[in-house]
Amino acid sequence: MAMADAIKNNLAVFIEKELVPILENQFSHIKNLDNQIIQIEKLEISIQSDAEKNDVSFFTSETKNDIKNRIEKEIQKALQDVQKTSKNEAEEAPEMRIISSDDKQIKTLLYFIENGSMPWWTISEEEITFFEIVNSNTLQNDRFKLSFHKLIHQKRVQKRIINQFSNSEIALLSAVFLSPEVNQKTLSKNSLLEVLSSQSHEFKASFWQVIFEIWTDQKVASLIPFYYKNEALFSSKNTTLELFIQSIKTFFPLPINDDELLQIKIAYLISKETKPIIKSSPSKGNDEKNRVKGKEKEQLFPDTNSDTTKEEYASELASESTSETPLIKEELLIEKENDELQENNSDFKSCYVKNAGLILLHPFLKEMLKSCDLIDDNNILLNKELAAHLLHYAATKRENDYEHALLFEKFLCGIPLQQSIRREVKINDKHKQQVEEMLDSAVYHWSALKNTSTAVLRSEFLQREGKLDWSESNPKLSIERKTQDLLLEKIPWNISIVKIPWIEKLIYTQW
Repeated sequence: MAMADAIKNNLAVFIEKELVPILENQFSHIKNLDNQIIQIEKLEISIQSDAEKNDVSFFTSETKNDIKNRIEKEIQKALQDVQKTSKNEAEEAPEMRIISSDDKQIKTLLYFIENGSMPWWTISEEEITFFEIVNSNTLQNDRFKLSFHKLIHQKRVQKRIINQFSNSEIALLSAVFLSPEVNQKTLSKNSLLEVLSSQSHEFKASFWQVIFEIWTDQKVASLIPFYYKNEALFSSKNTTLELFIQSIKTFFPLPINDDELLQIKIAYLISKETKPIIKSSPSKGNDEKNRVKGKEKEQLFPDTNSDTTKEEYASELASESTSETPLIKEELLIEKENDELQENNSDFKSCYVKNAGLILLHPFLKEMLKSCDLIDDNNILLNKELAAHLLHYAATKRENDYEHALLFEKFLCGIPLQQSIRREVKINDKHKQQVEEMLDSAVYHWSALKNTSTAVLRSEFLQREGKLDWSESNPKLSIERKTQDLLLEKIPWNISIVKIPWIEKLIYTQW
């Protein structure tokens, strides 16, 4: 254990003082990149260790020089391979590639959509605002189209897109298969998107689920029952079915023409009216109605040869439009359960997280959440999403950040890291006050910080990067030490072994 600690404590200095200059020297020899970026996914070297020697021998000049020489050779080889691959215009190896700045932005967006976290090549200090750096022209990239089309078939990806992006941003993503003239300015004038933005998150989710079904399964007919289930809302906004469809076509390529739409619409309406009559035997009272409906069907379906065939045709179209659209709430619940099953079985074993210093507040979390009515008497969180956003607010005083910035907050609230959460969650004034009181209490009980503001607590201790590892039986959190961490010795509660009431396992923390 002593040897492992010695290696860990000296490794950061070794990398900063001796390895980084080697990397910079090698990269300085690269020419004619034309604002392109070289990405090397990994370098692998093998180091022979002598178990009989003590830990000091690992950092002898001979060992250090051996490591540096091996890394330098691997970098040289990797750079040569990258440039050779680029010149030959061959398919790039996944371990190393030359990409443009636009491609880097696209890769970052795709990685986030798939995983909910940031890739290794992003700078931790930079604030990610996806649709300020990725515009409609960038999204027309063929590589993005191909990758996005594959990803959109995954339910958890659909859920993340709905949770993390605004309606106009989702529409911009959907428009990648239309004209490049579709941009954010054009979409801002779309009346349907204005209606969506004025409704609840549940309504937003149900609409985009229908769109994604069309994308993945070609279930165009499901738009009709969605419209009529919400006809009162759309009518109040002067949005007819035809306008509803035309608005969608401005950002999404619907594979349907006006005649087909009319057929599905009529079939759906007939099915709604005739369903009780079909199930019950005819009576004198409704003979006349049946004769009228029969004439209507003859006009609607002139190519069919018999009343039976017409009835079957109407039923078939109606069936397509109704059976393909389950009840919205039921559909979302089923999808949520399937998503969580997939996410709980994720092979993620470790990740880097922001705001790892929140672990210091563990004695105060339960009381704060109780004051916010977010935990019951059995230590079960009643709203995990809101709880995660509250913890993020506690660390940063920020709201509505993308979920890649809330990985540790999700972990502390028992949310699987790959499970998406809503970005736009409102934190009311009462909850903000409870958070500030929790921070005041932490400062008060930590004697070394008694004359310190909560802003200092946030910036110096809570907003710390760490590595979360759950490859073993208990989760382990590693946080890089800084000079001010000498004050941790005066903290009056345990910060090495942490028990969160609603998390089953102990969390081991190492600073």
